[in-house]
Amino acid sequence: MATSVAEIKRMYVTPGKRGGGVARALLNALEQHARAMGFRAVRLDSQRHTWPIYQAAGYREIPDYNGNPHAHHWGEKRLEIDDRRDTGRAMSRENLELVQSICSAWGRGDYSPVEWAHPGIEFVVADGPSPGRWTGLAGMAEGWRSFLEAWDEFHQEADEYRELDGGRVLVFFRGSGRGKTSGLDLAQTHHQIAGVFHIRDRRVTRFLAYFDPERALADVGDHTER
Repeated sequence: MATSVAEIKRMYVTPGKRGGGVARALLNALEQHARAMGFRAVRLDSQRHTWPIYQAAGYREIPDYNGNPHAHHWGEKRLEIDDRRDTGRAMSRENLELVQSICSAWGRGDYSPVEWAHPGIEFVVADGPSPGRWTGLAGMAEGWRSFLEAWDEFHQEADEYRELDGGRVLVFFRGSGRGKTSGLDLAQTHHQIAGVFHIRDRRVTRFLAYFDPERALADVGDHTER
């Protein structure tokens, strides 16, 4: 039998429970389990008196595939796979790869690429010495310029990525640099900084930067211990 096809070997409902939909519920549960394991179809053999149950459940008759001398019918049912789940996983992977490419450029000190950003992107520095909010590509460039000009030798390196729901990716960075006005040593005062990317159709629609990663976790509703 093909590895993409599962087989139901035996089902039994006690006489006192027959006629109440127990067999159909049990069959549904077995099919759901097979679907969750990645099978694309289910096969079974049946005697004459039970075959109508399987026919009503969508099984079509097929040739004898196992040589069972006690069976009178052999059936197969194709399982509908939830393509939305596969699509969701693919989109999640694409979002993560997009964010990783952005952070890789930032780790090299290159903030010039903007093809990943939506034209109406919202760029937010949520806390720290110079919080602010800008919109659009020109606004994002101004926000980065304002942020970077406040630091000597600013550098950030992505340390951890977390995929969130709703097309969001949370990133923890190890940052370094010294505030030009405050003299603040970022590496000494902030073990990590954080950023949250909001993504739609492979474009970042919103980016929020946090000096306090605990605030980032609270804002996104992630209560996982770090």
